[in-house]
Amino acid sequence: MTCPEFTILVPTRNRSEHIGTTLIPLAHQTHRDYEIVVSDNSDPEHFERIDAVVASLKEMVDIRVVRPDNILNMLDHWNFALEHARGHHIGVVTDRMTLLPTTLDHVNLQLKKGSRCVSFGLSTLKEDDGNFSLEHKVGEICTETFQSLDILKLFAKGNRIKSLPLLLNCFVERDILERMKREAGQVLLGIAPDYSFLFNYLGRYETYCHIHQAFRIDHAPHLSNGASFSHGKPNAASIDFLARIMAEQKDILKLRPMPMEFTYIANILLSEYALAEQSIPGATFPPLDMAAIHRSCWRQALSTSVTGDTDHERSLKMLDQFRQQHGLPAPSFIDRLQMTYRKRRNLLKARRRDARAIARKPNGEITLDETIMRGQKVLDFIQEIDSPVKDHHAT
Repeated sequence: MTCPEFTILVPTRNRSEHIGTTLIPLAHQTHRDYEIVVSDNSDPEHFERIDAVVASLKEMVDIRVVRPDNILNMLDHWNFALEHARGHHIGVVTDRMTLLPTTLDHVNLQLKKGSRCVSFGLSTLKEDDGNFSLEHKVGEICTETFQSLDILKLFAKGNRIKSLPLLLNCFVERDILERMKREAGQVLLGIAPDYSFLFNYLGRYETYCHIHQAFRIDHAPHLSNGASFSHGKPNAASIDFLARIMAEQKDILKLRPMPMEFTYIANILLSEYALAEQSIPGATFPPLDMAAIHRSCWRQALSTSVTGDTDHERSLKMLDQFRQQHGLPAPSFIDRLQMTYRKRRNLLKARRRDARAIARKPNGEITLDETIMRGQKVLDFIQEIDSPVKDHHAT
């Protein structure tokens, strides 16, 4: 059997009402040498709708569904999905996202120039009474080569960077993933598969190519686990994610620089950093700057504390205890002033977000026809704003 140039893996769990908005644009890639593998980790009540959407696309694209025998945690599910990829280059698109139709053509252009891993940007789809717009406009496309060690130094200080290869926003050579599996026993480690890939890649390879263009479209941002943690607003997916971590992966959390109770992004991601450092012999991982990491967690704690609930107050006290125990500096007056502003701003954002959520249909009330219809409407919109394929300006 001839292997396609690309495999797009779509891991999904209990979001069948959104699967059409993901798969229908994916089935219209202008580069035609690819396959789509939907890895369905859902409860059985979601099977019928997912199978129906996939069946509606079979004449258009090489697409199939695979399912594990048992419900898996996120990391094990992504590893399971990777086992079913046949392409020479592999990437992941989650069930709340999709790609612009020309994405594979743009990525292929950089691969032909010698890049082994090509990442790209993200934009959020906004919807108002059936009309769509993007948070970040599609504009001139340029590429940039990043040095892996420079990125690791930023992470060691608790910084968050947007232009990263996270597997869910990039395509990477199969050989790279196979090397990771040979050396570590499986491709992805830890608890967060996207950042597991990131640190395992940065620890082994010196550079990666990033296309400064929003090819990845988040069409259901309210379902994000990361946003749930960042905003201090648990949802069904993030609750399920944490429950499986505590049941099956609790030992990995001990690698965090701060106690397990701190679910702040900087602390969670740096557990993946520590695990990759342990797993890659001879790799250069800069030492962690605990003062900078504490400051990042403190900022998130204040910015998410918009309701004054006891959990946030308890977290702030624990963070201060951690700071004192390790002799770390206290946040400055300017820091506190900035965070007061951020807290008020986030309160307003939270109220707007909650108001929008009231207008959404609960899961299960969207019919199959509505699932497919929304996917087609999103496809029509992004086809209109997609960029033609031409050589990219390099920075």
